[in-house]
Amino acid sequence: MGSFLPFSFVAIFVIAAVVAVGYADISPEVYWKKVLPNTPIPNSILEKLHAEVIDEKTGNSVDVGKRVNVNADASFIIYRYAASADKLHDDPNVALSSLRRTCAKVLKTLFTETLQFIERVSTKFNMFFPNISKSGPKFLPRNVVDAIPFSSAKISETLKHFSIEPNSLDAKTMMKTIKECEEPAIKGETKYCATSLESMVDFANSTLGTNIKALATETKKEAPKQLYTIAPGVHKMASPKTLGCHIKAYVHTVYYCHQTSDTTAYVVPLVGKDKVKVDTVAVCHKDTSQWNPKHMAFQKLKVKPGSVPICHFIPLDHIVWVQN
Repeated sequence: MGSFLPFSFVAIFVIAAVVAVGYADISPEVYWKKVLPNTPIPNSILEKLHAEVIDEKTGNSVDVGKRVNVNADASFIIYRYAASADKLHDDPNVALSSLRRTCAKVLKTLFTETLQFIERVSTKFNMFFPNISKSGPKFLPRNVVDAIPFSSAKISETLKHFSIEPNSLDAKTMMKTIKECEEPAIKGETKYCATSLESMVDFANSTLGTNIKALATETKKEAPKQLYTIAPGVHKMASPKTLGCHIKAYVHTVYYCHQTSDTTAYVVPLVGKDKVKVDTVAVCHKDTSQWNPKHMAFQKLKVKPGSVPICHFIPLDHIVWVQN
């Protein structure tokens, strides 16, 4: 399991791991409820939970959900490419071209935060909220995934475990996710790749404390691409810290979690043109001075790094943790 915790978090996280030993034989859902009894589980998380099936002959998990969802990164890439310029790899033009194609729809949810901008009603956005939870890979219990390597050096062993062909698109997608998890954090960022629900809960606890809440964008029915209007009832979270967990493309559920400074979360009700209601989570990044100047957000909004706060709605399947 990939982890990139600064030294100040190690001791707390070790304590959480020790406590977790007593819950080794319970399901991920029960673990959440025991550790966070006052924190409801978002629906997007519940949809990723199921009982795994173990092959009696091999001891391997054979019911890990559907094939690797290569589209899972579409909504995540806009956050990761806030990194320094060298994160755009050898040819930034190629990377940006790919970024434009991948995130053309997602970038429509970006906006600048002027004075109380997000609190205004009747502000309109043309967007959509695709849900990959129902058909995508599921969570596996921590005791299962901890026995499977999550490392670029041992990718062959992992692919063999899940019966995935080494040269397949699934294999390349999994390797990409692992390598992104192995990259060092950018300046001002604390990051961790959670390969199980239990490890995500523990990291949220170690980062924000035990009195925390999980926020997620949710809708009771399909929310197609259309014009959405901000409805009355916008709520600004008082939490001075936030932790964003973004789903990654992998054979089972993996979340890339990171904490950055000067970030504010909002709960924003939206109503679509067809009257569908979406309870969204919006995050505003106050300090973008360390972001890549070529980040698509700056190109889309025509602003410079550090000039104005940049906000975005959180897609379905992603989680924002805040302090209560």
